[in-house]
Amino acid sequence: ESRGLGDVYKRQEYGYEEFIRRWRQQVNSPKPSLSKALFKTWGFLFFLAGLLKLGNDAFQFAGPILLEQLVSFVKSDDPLWHGILFAFAIFLATVIQSLCVHQYFHIVFRIGMMLRSALISTVYRKSFKLSHAARQKSTVGEIVNLQAIDAQRLCDILSYLHMLWSAPVQIIVSLALLWRVVGVASLGGLGVMIVLMPIQLKMGKKMAEYQKKMMAAKDSRNKTVNEVLQGIRVIKFFAWENSFIKKIMNIRNNELSILKSSAYYRAFMFVIWSFSPLLVSVVT
Repeated sequence: ESRGLGDVYKRQEYGYEEFIRRWRQQVNSPKPSLSKALFKTWGFLFFLAGLLKLGNDAFQFAGPILLEQLVSFVKSDDPLWHGILFAFAIFLATVIQSLCVHQYFHIVFRIGMMLRSALISTVYRKSFKLSHAARQKSTVGEIVNLQAIDAQRLCDILSYLHMLWSAPVQIIVSLALLWRVVGVASLGGLGVMIVLMPIQLKMGKKMAEYQKKMMAAKDSRNKTVNEVLQGIRVIKFFAWENSFIKKIMNIRNNELSILKSSAYYRAFMFVIWSFSPLLVSVVT
């Protein structure tokens, strides 16, 4: 157990050192880019995860095709070994798909954790080296948000980045298979997806706006709480507790209002996303 934990620490340390080396190269370049430093550090593993995602998508579509062949076999007079072969192929495709998808998530989550720890360590070290002028531009709340929230957001989004190419491929292959089975009726489902696409893009932009408002509210709350803690002696001396409590609660209530609106909007988006496949099936 201790050896395994030590191996984890070594991998995390290697990822951090490699990221720092790549980031220093970017800092010395004319246009520094965080994304380039991240890609050069963990790009190979991310590419390997993409191959596993491609394998998962391929075997995901292999199941329905093999099932169609198995149904055709039942209606035909082909030898028994044909049916056994199709059944075994369905089992094998399911096993390989499961292995691919689980290895895919294992790799991207592992990359995400290394990326998150490297970014948190980098921001933490940089916060000790800020000049007085730089400290005036960046509040404690902003630095805390960079470590606690922004780094976690990058970690979370990694598992969905491959959907940028995987989703269009899945849609095209699905439409091709639908056209092969139902013909022109598949265009109805395509029409529904085209109609829903602008709505989903609009909802995505709205959620991004809510996220920005949420970050601004958190920055304001963390800044105010930090100022109160730093000047707590003066506040207690002049009995300003109630005034600052009221100020902090107003900021917190505003943050909760934004969070509540965001939760309602996210629930509405989830309903649309869940209802879309059913609507496509009904129209088709």
